[in-house]
Amino acid sequence: MKKREVFIVILLITFGVLYNLYESGEVDIFFFDECSINPRGLVDRKHAVPFYVEENQYTGIKYLEITNPAGEVVIKKAENNITSVKPVIRVYHKNKDKAKRIRKEIEILTREDNGKVIIGIEPEEKFPYKRVRLLFEVTVPEKVELKLYNAYGNIEITGTGKNITVNQRYGDIRVENVGSNLKIHSRHGKVSLSNISDAIDLYCRHSTLTARSLASLKLNASYSKISIAGVENETDIEYAAYCTVEVDNSGKFSFKGRQSRIRLNNIKNGVNIENSHNTVNMKGIHGDVRIKTRNCRINGDKIVCDNLILKNSYGNVDLSDITGKVLDIAVNNGDLDIKFNRVDGRINIKNKHSDILLDYPEAVRPMFNINLEYGKIINRTAVEYNIIKDQQRLSVSSSEGRPEIIIINTYGDIFFRNFVPEEGEMKVEPEEFI
Repeated sequence: MKKREVFIVILLITFGVLYNLYESGEVDIFFFDECSINPRGLVDRKHAVPFYVEENQYTGIKYLEITNPAGEVVIKKAENNITSVKPVIRVYHKNKDKAKRIRKEIEILTREDNGKVIIGIEPEEKFPYKRVRLLFEVTVPEKVELKLYNAYGNIEITGTGKNITVNQRYGDIRVENVGSNLKIHSRHGKVSLSNISDAIDLYCRHSTLTARSLASLKLNASYSKISIAGVENETDIEYAAYCTVEVDNSGKFSFKGRQSRIRLNNIKNGVNIENSHNTVNMKGIHGDVRIKTRNCRINGDKIVCDNLILKNSYGNVDLSDITGKVLDIAVNNGDLDIKFNRVDGRINIKNKHSDILLDYPEAVRPMFNINLEYGKIINRTAVEYNIIKDQQRLSVSSSEGRPEIIIINTYGDIFFRNFVPEEGEMKVEPEEFI
């Protein structure tokens, strides 16, 4: 056997021995530190040895803070004015004697001062993530302020707490039936919120959010899947990137972000959206609508508004079943289809490189003021309009009717069509647009 082969064999044997010692908990190897904090990589995860720590009780405290490196924090409502904390240390090891030695290395530190209780864990820097999980079972009165941090594991809060702050790195968060404001920071996990009667300030990244029956929500998100329903006041998504957002049966909706797919259904008090490079679907919208998008497809159905302001580029806009007062629309490099039932005031359209389809009831008699350059005007309604041609320009003007429709368009066709309102009516594109 050559020297090189002998060296490789010895190296492999040495590596195997060191790794087995590390897996058994005999030694720590700095090279594996990042691997050791994987919550799914518990060594001997089927062999949990629980060590019950003495329960602590506190009367009349105002503030509770828990810092947990890995495990669970479960908060429930106390029936009296006593706060109770029951810690359990679980060590995962086939050898119970070695499990006991590892347990002795973990110390739960508690500090109480002037109505505040702070609970932490030592050692912080060399916590044995591959073998230890801590469970805190806590009961607190509703008026106790909560601040919770958990690096790897889950946090649950039910029916209690005040001015709640939750910070979670890897794991799930569930909060329900709480009458306090919440501040939540989540990365890499699921967030479930329900029946929260105060304001929520939430940051999530690489997360899945499910929220039901909230007072109000302020959200900052990225790379997340978001499902929201039943927000009484405002859902304010301050910024979101690369997200999927679904909002149902809620009050006002505001969004600012990019690369996010948005679906809205039954929004009661208006919509304000800034987005790029994805799709916006809206149905059953009441209140003012303001949309500023780029590279987006916009679909709107059953919209009742005083004012609709929409600006989009490099994407089609399809609005149907619209009732409103004033519509201001600008579309560049995308087609615009509008099917309205009644507009009491004015429709302003200023497009470029855009085909426009206006579809309205036969009984409606609009007043037109149209200037079109490099395109056609196709009238499929029963009313005849005087179309004036001047070189590459076409214009239509009429002095009576409602709504007033003002169109300035360059490089595109304009199509007028009447419809008879029917349930389940299918939209058919005109041949000229195909």
